[in-house]
Amino acid sequence: DLDTAEQIIESFRVLAAGKPFITADELRRELPADQAEYCLHKMPPFQGAGGGPNCFDYVSFSHRLYGQTDL
Repeated sequence: DLDTAEQIIESFRVLAAGKPFITADELRRELPADQAEYCLHKMPPFQGAGGGPNCFDYVSFSHRLYGQTDL
């Protein structure tokens, strides 16, 4: 099976305990080091309510990964 943007978003949502953003600490704890660092360099900061420093927008990142917008 090939992953879709929605499947990746749901995976990040699980790692983020249901929050609309994921933190740097969560990425580093849950992913292999090289994948976490890739995400941290490519994910845009989360701009919504409840976010803060080191909070990242996994939804837009996932859409960009699957060609729906530029990464």
